[in-house]
Amino acid sequence: MQRGKRHTGHIDYLGYWMILPFYLIFLFIYLVPIFETFFNSFTDYDLFSARKMVGLSNYFALMKDSYFAIAVKNTLVYVIFNLGLTMVLGLLFAVMLNSRIVRTSYARAAFFLPYIASMVSVSIIWIWLFDADKGYINHFLRLFGMEGKHWLTDPGLAMPAIIIMSVWKGCGYNMLINLSGLQSISETYYEAASLDGAGKIQTFFHITLPLLTPTTFFLFVTGMINSFNMFEQVQVMTNGGPLNSTTTIVHQIYIRAFTQYKMGYASAQSVILILIILIPILLSFRHSKAEDMDL
Repeated sequence: MQRGKRHTGHIDYLGYWMILPFYLIFLFIYLVPIFETFFNSFTDYDLFSARKMVGLSNYFALMKDSYFAIAVKNTLVYVIFNLGLTMVLGLLFAVMLNSRIVRTSYARAAFFLPYIASMVSVSIIWIWLFDADKGYINHFLRLFGMEGKHWLTDPGLAMPAIIIMSVWKGCGYNMLINLSGLQSISETYYEAASLDGAGKIQTFFHITLPLLTPTTFFLFVTGMINSFNMFEQVQVMTNGGPLNSTTTIVHQIYIRAFTQYKMGYASAQSVILILIILIPILLSFRHSKAEDMDL
């Protein structure tokens, strides 16, 4: 064989053996449960008796389930406000921490610390902060002559309270990802904009934001998935109340599956949740692909 030519007939199976464990884990932990959930959604299954095929009965029952309709509405409200606020505030904090004024590792750690804390422990802390009698939030309001609120027992305030806590916890992650995106932008773009007489606001909207598009898209997709899967803070802080004002799709799935043992019905709810999550994500991918083709 001549020197410089590669022998293409040999297949190196070692690489396939090395990646095999990952694919096995992905198969048995992700793909198999998804297909099993889809199959169970067409059955009347309660963990104790044999599966009984019921066709589309679970899906027809979902259309008449008022609790599930409320859960879908609450989930969409949470997704819109939590995702929007964490993305906007995370970007603003990243811009602030990327400036010469607050460019310290201590400030970044302070913003990121809530994200790495356990959701359960954070929820318990915020229950105390939201306490109607002794909570620091109501104490702060009373300092300015305002009346304290029953944050977690008022149907009109319970969901906003959960959103406030979730935004506080999630901003650090968005800040860190945006900060890495900002620091990957070459200074030559800003120097060229400065020579052209562009101000800071013009530079931000015409240079920074467009170059952060991949980062923003990543945060949007991951934030969408995490927001739709919101459960721990609801279970710990309100248990879906008061008057189902904070119950979410995942919370309803938990109730149907592990308190009422209606696994088939809960599986149908899970399938609907997967479809709800997939629709905006697929539209986002399509929009991103169209933008890349335009470029």
